[in-house]
Amino acid sequence: MTNHEIIELLRDGLDKAKARSTWEKGIKAYAGDMLDELQVLEDEHNDVRISNYGDFCKELFFDAENWFQLATCGEAPTLVCNHEIKERLLTASEKKKSKNIDCAKLQARALEQAANILKSIYKSVIK
Repeated sequence: MTNHEIIELLRDGLDKAKARSTWEKGIKAYAGDMLDELQVLEDEHNDVRISNYGDFCKELFFDAENWFQLATCGEAPTLVCNHEIKERLLTASEKKKSKNIDCAKLQARALEQAANILKSIYKSVIK
């Protein structure tokens, strides 16, 4: 199976995943961004290693050492501006109370959960 086929299977699985709350919809959007970035890296460099689960898990870090580093790097699949992060992940009432929220930590937590969704889909569709 090619990397393109794997990414498409993951995308199909993600499309079927339910997201009800603002947080869940934001996590799903981050997961989609991760798949988009994997696709770009595959198209441009042809060096994405996702044919087995262990390699797939490593690729989701996009060369970062941890989720916080990925969240603060300012590159895809992350958002740069605090207001964009809040817009994606918080409800209107949460945004009003969010003056003291550390958006980098919020985004790191969201990226980790997005990766966990993709890992779960990977395990269910890639045999």
